Amino acid sequence: MANPFDLDDLLIVLADEHRRELLARLDERETWTVDELARALAAADDETGPVSDHSESSERVEIQLRHQHLPKLHAAGLLEYDRRSDTVVRREPSAELRRVIDVVADLHGSFGDETEED
Repeated sequence: MANPFDLDDLLIVLADEHRRELLARLDERETWTVDELARALAAADDETGPVSDHSESSERVEIQLRHQHLPKLHAAGLLEYDRRSDTVVRREPSAELRRVIDVVADLHGSFGDETEED
């Protein structure tokens, strides 16, 4: 069966580090609430450990999840987002999609942490 979406569109979706981190979290655990994901991603951003339920960074991430990241990942077929139950469930990607996701993650690991020195 052919992939229902375009490679360029998928690469645009995966270009965002928060969306890649979200997918990595879904690899760790299949089902999350939006609040749990927001706290986990905010803690990863802050690098200071767990954040409180209603911290400013957690609320900011939750807004970004609801309005940007979750709809794009859902449209790409990478997760299910149920607004009524406020849950996010990993959707198992096809072999082709998994390969693209893994390549992007590997490239990010190769280039993502480099800093430019004069």
